[in-house]
Amino acid sequence: MSSSESLYQSKGWMGYGPASRPTQYEILLRQSRLMGRSAAKACKISPNVIDTFRHDLIDGDTAERKFFERNPDHIHKIVEQSQEILAGAKTVILPYNLFPDTVTIDRMKVTITLWQSLWSREVVTLRIEDILNVQAHIGLLFGSLTISTRVMNSTDHFQISGFWNRDAKRLKHIIQGYMIALHQGIDVSGLTTERLTRKLLELGDDPRVVK
Repeated sequence: MSSSESLYQSKGWMGYGPASRPTQYEILLRQSRLMGRSAAKACKISPNVIDTFRHDLIDGDTAERKFFERNPDHIHKIVEQSQEILAGAKTVILPYNLFPDTVTIDRMKVTITLWQSLWSREVVTLRIEDILNVQAHIGLLFGSLTISTRVMNSTDHFQISGFWNRDAKRLKHIIQGYMIALHQGIDVSGLTTERLTRKLLELGDDPRVVK
């Protein structure tokens, strides 16, 4: 008797009488189930553990569904806030910088777009919480922005050069103000976009610094 024939006995496939010969898929499915049972026994996995795991998945899904049922506007609010731009700027097109880079700040993150060529660009997204430091380097006309991050990646900082001085300083003040607000535990979610931007500029701009 072959291995395929040994999978169904005189009562037929799955015990439903002398049914037709099982397909190859059904044979593989039953083999998989048998191997799973054998592996569970070999590892001495208690059925209670499996049941608990299943209940956790179901309960977790149910809890999440109930949360959004009680707060139907919560996910929409998060999406809307992520689309509220607080500030943004492009670098100036110069002979050494033909493709303008951009920095965009919204309520949740800082997005940096770095162009390598006409056909290639790198988009980096940093949570405000993950930014360690921000510096603005100001020249006669143009300035640059350096953002250091706690995320361990191929690089721990990003430098974007070629901004107008006013744009570099504004971006720096807003990011720094947001960092201070989070560090002090200030809840800014209730502020309008315009008011939040103004308050972050005030937090990030130190009037004691000689300009």
